[in-house]
Amino acid sequence: MIRYTVGLIFIFVLVLSSCKRNPLDVDPVENCPKIEYVNLDSILFESPVAVLKLKHASQLKSWGGAYEYALGMCLQVPDPSDSSLIKTMSALKVNPFFIKTEQAIAKHFTNLAAYSDSISKGFAYLRAHLPSSKVPKRVFFANSWFWSNTFSTENALIIGLERYLGAKSEVIKQLPQEPFYDWMKLKMDARYLTRDVFCNWIMTHVAKEVEGNLAEQIVNWGKILYTTHAAIPHVDPSVILRYTPKEYAWAIENERNFWEYLVEQKFLFKVNEKNNMNFLSDGPFTPGLPDDKAPDRLGQFIGYQMIRNYLEANEQVTIKDMLTLPYTEILTEYEID
Repeated sequence: MIRYTVGLIFIFVLVLSSCKRNPLDVDPVENCPKIEYVNLDSILFESPVAVLKLKHASQLKSWGGAYEYALGMCLQVPDPSDSSLIKTMSALKVNPFFIKTEQAIAKHFTNLAAYSDSISKGFAYLRAHLPSSKVPKRVFFANSWFWSNTFSTENALIIGLERYLGAKSEVIKQLPQEPFYDWMKLKMDARYLTRDVFCNWIMTHVAKEVEGNLAEQIVNWGKILYTTHAAIPHVDPSVILRYTPKEYAWAIENERNFWEYLVEQKFLFKVNEKNNMNFLSDGPFTPGLPDDKAPDRLGQFIGYQMIRNYLEANEQVTIKDMLTLPYTEILTEYEID
């Protein structure tokens, strides 16, 4: 009987010691600032020209940089005057492909409230980890005319809905091969929308920009991606990495091989723009590796793994603490499971 009891205690201790802390397991704050959600796409393209002209000046004043970005950069309105806006809008409203894009957005995004809820909840989670972090006053759902997925200003976020219509959408299929390559079209998926919102916001308002060697860049990307995951903790890591499940599985299986490759080639402590592009930038795959099945941005993946492993192993370190840690400390503790 004594042996049986000791055995149970040993198993219990073993199980406890094998359980890793989950740094993402927090309750969202209840007093997160309210966010105003604006369907700018509907306002610009469903409103009569006379209404647009009437409201244009007040919207330009109250919505500021986000409104100017949507008009000037995305829709190519040459200046913010009423006449330029009306001329551009009138031309777009009779553009066959633009009409088709608008129809696809309306059909695909029938419940923007669900995205609004997930974004608001995400900022409540982010505030739980970073109490003083900035929260946007407004989030605009827009048609960026394929200019960008998400864009952050000082106090607002813009989401280009057309870039999340999905690779099977006839609109996406009809985009020209250049600059919209097939690998780009495959990632124009709504499953990444909320992830992109937080990744963009965190890059703009939370993370520090670094210009050091590859190792520092890798760790910095890990900080950005893990903080993104902190805002949407129930999302699968593959989505955080902007990978398909198959790509994520490949990365996990080949994590050690890729790390050993970086070490053997002595890439980590070099400041080399080509290496940064190869290992950190979007593309159809990660260039320079023996296996052409390797997904892109494996450097970002390794960075995410470094931060996750570090926080799981150091229970006293919070996500807020992690953001200010020198990259060398995280690098030296990196171990592949």
